[in-house]
Amino acid sequence: MAAALGIARGQRGAITVSSKFGFGSTFRVLLPLVRSVAKTPARPDRPFVASDSTHSTPPADDRQLGVLVVEDDEEVRNLTEMMVKRCGFAVYTAGDGKTCLETLARRKGEVDVMLLDVDLPGVSGGDLFRKIQLSNPGIPIVWRSSWWRTTRTIWS
Repeated sequence: MAAALGIARGQRGAITVSSKFGFGSTFRVLLPLVRSVAKTPARPDRPFVASDSTHSTPPADDRQLGVLVVEDDEEVRNLTEMMVKRCGFAVYTAGDGKTCLETLARRKGEVDVMLLDVDLPGVSGGDLFRKIQLSNPGIPIVWRSSWWRTTRTIWS
């Protein structure tokens, strides 16, 4: 619940709960209204990363686009891996900063985008980000965290 509340608050939303003894509880996730909808399908046949970086175009060969999931919580990492694979991506995983950098070196040219937990053991998100940018300049990185307060202290 703490992670869900953090995500909702991070999107300027909230979670309400109402309980009745003997009947259970109802949780409502309240998020801001979005007036436009994406024109592209959620699961394209051949997904690609849309950004201004050199990694923004689909690969010339027939390989799947690669996503490196960096997350220290094993359950969250496994769930994220499963969800990203279902979208048609090749997925590589790392549970800490050291393994992240080793995977990037070993998979040079195969990682097209990263999903990076900002709160990893032994390294700050900002420090890891700078190391990644040195070895893989321009790679798109999606910062993520289960803890809403962490997003305010990424560069600590």
